[in-house]
Amino acid sequence: MIPEFVASITIQKPATFRQIFGIATVLGSILLTPVATADTYDVASEAYDKGEYEAALSIAVPLAENGNPNAQFLVALMYDDGDGTELNDEKAIQWYTQAAKQGHADAQFNLAYMYDHGEGTEENNPEAVIWYTQSAEQGDASAQMNLALMYDFAEEGVERDVEKAIKWYTAAAEQDEQNAQYNLAVIYDEGEGVPVDDSRAVYWYQRSALLGESSSQTNLAVMYFEGEGVDRDIVEALAWTYLAIDAEHETAIENIGFFEEEASKKQVRRAKRRADELRDSLVSN
Repeated sequence: MIPEFVASITIQKPATFRQIFGIATVLGSILLTPVATADTYDVASEAYDKGEYEAALSIAVPLAENGNPNAQFLVALMYDDGDGTELNDEKAIQWYTQAAKQGHADAQFNLAYMYDHGEGTEENNPEAVIWYTQSAEQGDASAQMNLALMYDFAEEGVERDVEKAIKWYTAAAEQDEQNAQYNLAVIYDEGEGVPVDDSRAVYWYQRSALLGESSSQTNLAVMYFEGEGVDRDIVEALAWTYLAIDAEHETAIENIGFFEEEASKKQVRRAKRRADELRDSLVSN
C-alpha cells in the first residue's frame, strides 16, 4: 500500500489581467480609414509608446470622435491608466465601448474586464461575458481564459457550464496560456463535469509544466509517481518535483521527501540530471 502524500490537484484561479496596448491595425470587418487619418494615428501611437501621453491624447481624441476604433481604444486606455490625463474609468468605458462595438478585440477585452471587476460601473458579469465572448471569438487568449473562469466558477449572474469552460480553456491552452492548461488538466484529472481522462490531464500538465507552471510540474510528478495516464516513472516524478521546488512550491516540497524515500540512490542521481535537462528545455515566456 502506497503511503499517502500531498497531490495538489486543487484548481487554482489565476488573477485576471488587462490586455496591454499594442494593436496598430483595425480588427474585424472595419472600413479602412483614409491614409492621412491612419498616418495621424501612427503619430499618436508613437507618441504614446515614447511616453508623450498628452501629445498622444491631443492627436487621438479628434480621431476617436471621428470614429477611428484604434484611436478610441488608445483614448480609453489613457483614461483607464491616467496617462496624459486624470484617471477616469467612466470615460474609459465610453471609449472602450465605441471601439468594442466596431470589433476591436482589445477594447472588447478591457471593457469586459471593467464590467467583470466593477471599475467605473457596477459589476456586471453577464455583460462581461458578452464582451469577453466577442474578444475570445477573435482569438484573444486572455479573453478565452477569463471567459472560461467565469463559466467554471459560476461567477455571480453566470450559470456554471463545464462544457463552455472546457471549450474556452482549450482555446486559450492551445495558445500556451499556462493557467488555462493547468485548469484544463485538473478538470480531466478530477473528472470535473467530464469523465476522468488521465492521458489528457498528463498532456496539459506537461505543456504547462514546460512553460514553468509549478503547480503543473507538481501534479505531473504525481501522475508519473502513480502511473496515471503515463507509465510509472520515479525518475520523472522526482525530476519534475525538483523543478517545482525551484519555484518554492509548497506541495512539491512536501512531496519530495516521500518520493526520495521510494527511490534508489541511483534513481535520485538520474533524476537530478534529468531535472537539469528539463530546466534547459523550459520555454521562456
